[in-house]
Amino acid sequence: MKNRILILLLASLLLVSCRLTTIEQNEKVIIENEEEVTKENDFEAWTLGTYFGIELQKLNEEQKLELSIVLDQINELEAIDNEDDYEKIDNLYFKLENIAIEYGLSVPLYSYSDVVYKYDSMFTNDQGKKIIELDGEYNRIYESSPDNQDALDRIQEDIDKIITDVGLSAIEILNQVETRSIHLARFNIINGEIEFRKDFINHKKNISEMDIKRYKKMWEHIRKIIPKDYMNMIKIFVINTDGYGNIMAFVNQENDDLSTWRLVIDIKDALDENGEFNEEFTGTVIHEFAHVLTLNSSEIDVNNIEEVDTFIVEEGRTNKNSYMNLFYQKFWNNIYEEHQELLNNADSENYDITNEFYEKYEDQFVSDYAATNPGEDIAETFRIFVLEDKPVENLIKDKKILFMYEFEELVKIRDEIRNNLEIE
Repeated sequence: MKNRILILLLASLLLVSCRLTTIEQNEKVIIENEEEVTKENDFEAWTLGTYFGIELQKLNEEQKLELSIVLDQINELEAIDNEDDYEKIDNLYFKLENIAIEYGLSVPLYSYSDVVYKYDSMFTNDQGKKIIELDGEYNRIYESSPDNQDALDRIQEDIDKIITDVGLSAIEILNQVETRSIHLARFNIINGEIEFRKDFINHKKNISEMDIKRYKKMWEHIRKIIPKDYMNMIKIFVINTDGYGNIMAFVNQENDDLSTWRLVIDIKDALDENGEFNEEFTGTVIHEFAHVLTLNSSEIDVNNIEEVDTFIVEEGRTNKNSYMNLFYQKFWNNIYEEHQELLNNADSENYDITNEFYEKYEDQFVSDYAATNPGEDIAETFRIFVLEDKPVENLIKDKKILFMYEFEELVKIRDEIRNNLEIE
């Protein structure tokens, strides 16, 4: 848990390479000399539509104008990309998100102080002040003595107690703060249908009918992707956001034996500002389902990770005939050591290592992201296996796809998903 200012500073640095957009006159997001600046550093400007996504529909024209003025200032400074302006950019992002909160838009939780501001009506003044005080104390200890785990744990327990006392779920709030996101809705999945979870009941009344329709629309599309025989593995469905252009979706195990999972979807990445599905949404959900398919309790032994005759993943030891182990033995056994050596010796971010590895072995991977590790490789390969025609080339990446055709179960899953999505 870092304090909000530090995190927003990091975010502003990352956002220098922001997302694609066109300049929309009705939103008044205009950058002077944009064409000249773009040629200089490939800067692509935010618009209100790309920054706030579907939530833009909640704003009136006056509110849009107020936000666009701040966004203009951010765009102008980020286009110049002057290190001396980073603090100013950080402050502008802080201002932009505070205005967004005031207008009821969803802004990620960067700290427990943000939790108090977001749910201020649920905390007494004393409770709110205490959490902000504890949050600050945690940050100070973390920055000066990060190994003092006992002190950090005691502060976390005090924070959790207050969170629980007001009726919030401490573990769910912790999850949001640590991932710099915010949950907009949480559902249990019962017989393929979604029901609001009791640990979200305090905020359900604040969700508009329009938002509920959107959540149901997303779930109905997801139901077409996750086959009926595997739906019982997905127990929790979460709508969240960590801001536009970050993580669209992910899955997490819900129990230690890997038998149940949680699916999390970022609505700002899944739906565009008009409420239509992003073109990557379907493929992303297929990719995430592939993780459940290859990492569940029938594929992974969580109790016997000492054995080294099969591939070891974070969740445990893969079973001998599991998809993951067979995939690893056939396609990664000769390159995994080199991949790990690159990671161990790296001075740069993992993404740079992935790029380097992908460029060297481009004919072996269906996408650059597939070169991240064997788990992402099999998930990306499964995505292409489902969505595209059977390959006719003989590159290693094609052989990976053909590998999946060897399994009756996988072919059956492919056919069901394609039928549900009406793919010819």
